[in-house]
Amino acid sequence: MTWWSAALDRTQRGQVCVLVTVCTVKGSAPREPGAKMLVWADGQDGTVGGGNLEFTIVEQARRMLDSGGVWRFQNYPLGPLLGQCCGGNVGLLLERLDSESTAWLSDIAAAEAAAHPYCVTSQLGAAAVAKQVTEGAPGEDAITVHHDRRQSVTGPLGEGATIIERMTPCPRLLMFGAGHVGRALASIAATLPFHLDWFDTRPEFAGPGVTLTDDPVGHVRAAPAGAFALIFTQSHALDYDLTRAVLARGDFAYCGLIGSATKRARFEKRLVADGLPRAALSALTCPIGEIGLASKLPQVMAVAIAAELLLVLEASAKRAAEPARTRHAL
Repeated sequence: MTWWSAALDRTQRGQVCVLVTVCTVKGSAPREPGAKMLVWADGQDGTVGGGNLEFTIVEQARRMLDSGGVWRFQNYPLGPLLGQCCGGNVGLLLERLDSESTAWLSDIAAAEAAAHPYCVTSQLGAAAVAKQVTEGAPGEDAITVHHDRRQSVTGPLGEGATIIERMTPCPRLLMFGAGHVGRALASIAATLPFHLDWFDTRPEFAGPGVTLTDDPVGHVRAAPAGAFALIFTQSHALDYDLTRAVLARGDFAYCGLIGSATKRARFEKRLVADGLPRAALSALTCPIGEIGLASKLPQVMAVAIAAELLLVLEASAKRAAEPARTRHAL
């Protein structure tokens, strides 16, 4: 579950929690700018890096819940103050979330569902944090902090400061097949930065998280650009139809097909005969999960496939950030 869906779930049920955001990082730190954690009276979700930093933040968040505080920003020198060997400095914003937060959290949910980049602007006020969610392309930095002109840029944030977070929605991961590998991978994928859509055509394979469908190819056609596809159904014919549909679109970030080199060769021959440009075949990954692990145990394969997905996702993010870095250099 993502931080925003977990927060929305709690606030919609009338519960109060504190959202912790890493806003600034100088030197070495355990988490990156934009990392988040939710804290409530008797639990927490997510992490800002563990250790003394997280222990201290959780304590402060719960004190804020008890006192009714709205927000707090603090810089933490990890070495001198907390004894952590990272040695850097992090600036964290703690903000209270309640039923009034559901509006902007719902805006985030809508932006994520639309799969468009968006920005979350937080204006720190005396009695509240004003939030605005707008469409916008991510820049080079995930998060930018703007001090009020009356404040020192080296000090902690105060009233009047603005924080702009540039968010890229979690890409859709369409997974076709709820067999052994699919079930092993689903529990892993749920913890990764993907929005998982899991499909199967067989009623006997229904279960938590599985969408039964009579038209799996239709879900490929309806997927947003930049989606990932994993194909391991019980039918080679269905595998082929799904692979052809993904490659024909030409805008998926990843098309992974379970199988051997022989299966790939047979599919490629059919795809070309069906009119697919030969250049489109380079977008097909088959076999999948080829990261050097020999075991074919479904659980091991699931780990290997997950690692492959993350490598593709990271490479895609670097390519997307390259124009921004180029503009910055100019």
